[in-house]
Amino acid sequence: MKPVDPAVLRHLRPARGALSLVVAGGVVAGLATVAQAFALGALVVAAVTPPAGGWTGAAWAFAGLVLLRTGAAYVGQRAAARAAGDRAQLVTSCDR
Repeated sequence: MKPVDPAVLRHLRPARGALSLVVAGGVVAGLATVAQAFALGALVVAAVTPPAGGWTGAAWAFAGLVLLRTGAAYVGQRAAARAAGDRAQLVTSCDR
C-alpha cells in the first residue's frame, strides 16, 4: 500500500480547506505563545525596574497576544469541528 492512497485523497477533498485552517491556527497559536513568553518577560522586567516609558506598553503587548492566541484557538477549533463534520459525511458516503 502506498503512503498516500489516491482513492482516499479524492474523498478527503471536502475537508481540505477546514484542515488547512486547523494547521494555520496551530501555527499562529504556537508563534503567539512564544511571543507571549517574551512579552511576559518584558512585563516582569518593566515592573521590577521602571523604564522611562513605564510598563503599560509591555502590558498592552501581552494583552494583545493573549487575544491573538484566543482567536487562533477559536478559529482552529471551529475549523476542526467543521472538518469532523465533513469527515462524518465522508464515512457515511463511503459506507454505501
